[in-house]
Amino acid sequence: MKRAIVKSLLVAVTLTVLSSSLARADDPLASWNDGSAKQAIVEFVKATTSQGSPQFVPPEERIATFDQDGTLWVEHPIYTQVMYCLEKVPALVKAKPELAKVAPFSTVLEVLHGDRAAMEKLTMDDLMKILAATLTGMSVDEFSAEVKKWLAEAKDPRWKKPYTELTYLPSAGGAEVSPGQWLQDLHRNRRRTGFCAPVCRGDL
Repeated sequence: MKRAIVKSLLVAVTLTVLSSSLARADDPLASWNDGSAKQAIVEFVKATTSQGSPQFVPPEERIATFDQDGTLWVEHPIYTQVMYCLEKVPALVKAKPELAKVAPFSTVLEVLHGDRAAMEKLTMDDLMKILAATLTGMSVDEFSAEVKKWLAEAKDPRWKKPYTELTYLPSAGGAEVSPGQWLQDLHRNRRRTGFCAPVCRGDL
């Protein structure tokens, strides 16, 4: 009798887990908390991709643009692309040793050696000098190759994870939506929804 009860419970638990997994797999925004914003987005996509709907949009006209900073990737405590430039400074200094004692490059070396407080010394003009020094003097193909290599190896100093794995998720006790997760979910489901989702800079 006890074995029959245990077996029944195991079957019930297994079915519950499977049904939950299947439901999650069918949810285009599975990582979002349920709420009005999620519902509105799901309904919008359904209305614009369903044949016969008054709001139907042909696949070639489906475009959803997103700002990259704070959406596709995190922007706090510092932009990911700025971290790329900071981490290129040692190579720059190796090629031009005289920069090792010249600000702002000397300040960046302090930051990369663990002096996070040194970051406060960097002004906007300093950052522009660093960006100009680390993002110029190469072809587009060379730049693309360097960025891909950096993204494959670099990890956030706090979370110890690749930058490609860092994004904002809905808060358990607060916000019910996540622009970053929505963008990633949309990209993962673009074949199903037929949307083109180019990434843009909001300040350009």
